[in-house]
Amino acid sequence: MNKGDRKDQRLLAALTGLMVLIGAYIGFSLHREEQRRQMQAAALMVRAQQVMKVRADAFFTSAEERLMQEAFTISAQPRIDTTRLMDRWRSLMASNWPIVGVTLADGQGNTFGLTRSGDALLVSTRRVQGGRIVSTEQRVPETPGARTQTSRVVIPPLPDPRTEGWMSKALENNRDVPIWASAPVLRDGLQAMWASYRIRTPASGGPDQVLMFHVAPQRSEWLADNTMHQHAMVHFLITDDGRLLNRIPADHWSAKAIPAALAQWERGRGQSPSHIALPEGDHLLQVTPYDLNGRSLRLCTLVPADQAPLGQRPERRTLYALLVMDAMGLILCICLWIRRGQAMDRIRRQERRNRKQELRLVKALGEREVLNREVHHRVKNNLQIVSSLLNLQVSRLGDGPSRDEFLRGKLRIDTMALVHHKLYGLKDLREVDLDLFFRGLMGALTDLYAPQSRTVSHEVHTNGIKADQDAAIILGMILCELAGNAFRHAFPYATGGHIDVMVQVVEGDLHRLLVKDNGNGIASMGNRKPEQLGLEIVEALAEQLDGTFHISTGPGTTAEVLFRMRPVAPSGTPEVKAHA
Repeated sequence: MNKGDRKDQRLLAALTGLMVLIGAYIGFSLHREEQRRQMQAAALMVRAQQVMKVRADAFFTSAEERLMQEAFTISAQPRIDTTRLMDRWRSLMASNWPIVGVTLADGQGNTFGLTRSGDALLVSTRRVQGGRIVSTEQRVPETPGARTQTSRVVIPPLPDPRTEGWMSKALENNRDVPIWASAPVLRDGLQAMWASYRIRTPASGGPDQVLMFHVAPQRSEWLADNTMHQHAMVHFLITDDGRLLNRIPADHWSAKAIPAALAQWERGRGQSPSHIALPEGDHLLQVTPYDLNGRSLRLCTLVPADQAPLGQRPERRTLYALLVMDAMGLILCICLWIRRGQAMDRIRRQERRNRKQELRLVKALGEREVLNREVHHRVKNNLQIVSSLLNLQVSRLGDGPSRDEFLRGKLRIDTMALVHHKLYGLKDLREVDLDLFFRGLMGALTDLYAPQSRTVSHEVHTNGIKADQDAAIILGMILCELAGNAFRHAFPYATGGHIDVMVQVVEGDLHRLLVKDNGNGIASMGNRKPEQLGLEIVEALAEQLDGTFHISTGPGTTAEVLFRMRPVAPSGTPEVKAHA
């Protein structure tokens, strides 16, 4: 598919999508107006719930921070001073109107609390002394600076705080966070909540203590304003059993809808928007969970929405404009479909021609690959025949220099056959991976020169360089000659050694082959011995690659072959393979 056809196809897809969207919008506007109003109301309810959760988070977080701050102050005191506690709590309750009471209890049942009662504060104390329980109450002025004299009154024993839900939940809590619980309704009809926090190992050395705040959310400035000015939307925070934590505006339409909404939610307890039909109009209701501290207390946000101000008819001009756009898009799509069909016919014809050509090329390449492998296989077989003939000739000779020369010649014939054998086993002969090729040769040479090579390890690093098969054959023969010399002469003792084989790109098409060992080094190059004929062979092979050969010693021996080779493929990631 050419570029023009792809462009037409993209344009066709865009116009088709536009037509679908326009048709969906028109049908939605004409036949689903009621559903659109409900979706708009649901979106407004989601926003109201978000506002409600943000305000609730601010309220509960503020209360928790003050609770933990007060608990930290108490835990740092070596001795509980009730007079100082009363003064501090009185200031705390004066500056935080939602806090209607503060109580400190310990694991032995002793309590000290301060509770707002009308225009004064009630101080209650419960002490366990020698098996007896003594409870007292005292009224004090709410203003911290007032000096009104009050009297302490002994009252019947107060209930054991360890049996209260706020203390038992705090003692059972393993996390270092406040725990929330529902509290009884206050005298003025407000729904209250308990927030308790466990004080572990206080400074006084006594048992664990629990600090509790008695909180009335309706008194909070965060939850007092529960309306959104747009569409007169309201939102509420309710307990899991359906009790409101903030007030209903007396002059608001929701004053009649909320009782019906709560009754309907109690029956189903669903989270999806539900419909409420009242004589005053239709309403939507949505309730979503709101968890405190990992579900220590589960609350819900409730949002009723009045659908009356949401419904508005779409204008006729908009509908006509959409219909005209839809017709134009349809005409364009038809034209493009015709053009696309013609283009696709041309593409299919071209693809059929390309497939036929590819099949012919694949067949020709396959035949060439088979011939190449057959050539290498036959060369290897012929070299093995020559090696066998030399072996027969060697068997007729006695020990001496002539036999040794025959054996060296036979070994070189065997290494040449080995090169063709390893090359024949590679998957791709057009791009010979020198890493796989050299690793195979080094492994075979290790077996060939056993037992001298048993204690010699080797490492191959070719940097992902690939070569054509002609260059690979010459490089393989050079490697066999240099590595064979190292196996035979570099490690005369059983202490072992190591051979490094590296191929690097020097610059452009100039490459370097290094064969380095840590053996005893090579003898002087002044008078070459008969066994150093292999070095002359390496020089001749290097010249075939338009290269040079250099050898250095101390410590060990390093043979360097600089040669030129046209790069076959981009270098891959380098691999280093070591074998013992």
